[in-house]
Amino acid sequence: MKFKLESICTEGKPGELVNVDIKKISNDLKIKFDPNHIFYLTDLNSTKSRGKHSNSNVQEILICMQGSFEIKLDDGNEVTNYEINKNEGIYVGTNIWLDFYNFKNCVISVFSDNDNTSKKASIYNYDEFCNLNKYK
Repeated sequence: MKFKLESICTEGKPGELVNVDIKKISNDLKIKFDPNHIFYLTDLNSTKSRGKHSNSNVQEILICMQGSFEIKLDDGNEVTNYEINKNEGIYVGTNIWLDFYNFKNCVISVFSDNDNTSKKASIYNYDEFCNLNKYK
C-alpha cells in the first residue's frame, strides 16, 4: 500500500517540514503496526537491487526521504511494481518478497516492528519463497 506524506513550506524559511506520524499512517492504511526499530539507507544512486528477501515475522514501512526508487512486491500470487518518490512511502507486510532498485539520489527511512529479541525469519531464496507462499 503506497501513500504520500504532506510537506509544509514556510515562507521565508528554507527547507520543508515533513511530519512522519506512523500511528496516523497505520490508521489510514488500516493496519496494526507498532514500530520499534528504525533505520535508514543513504547514498543510493544505482540501478542495482537491494532487498531480494521476505520476512515472515516483520512488517515494514519504507519512506523515501529524498530522490526516488522503484520497488517490486510479490505475495506469491501477484507481483506489483511501484515508483516511490520523495515524501512517499509504502507498507510491506509479512511474507512479501521485496526487491527495490533504480535508486536516484535516494535516502530511505525504514520503520520496522522487529523487536530484535527474536530471530528474524527471512527467506533469501526466491524459489523457496514461492514454494512456501504460492496460492495461500
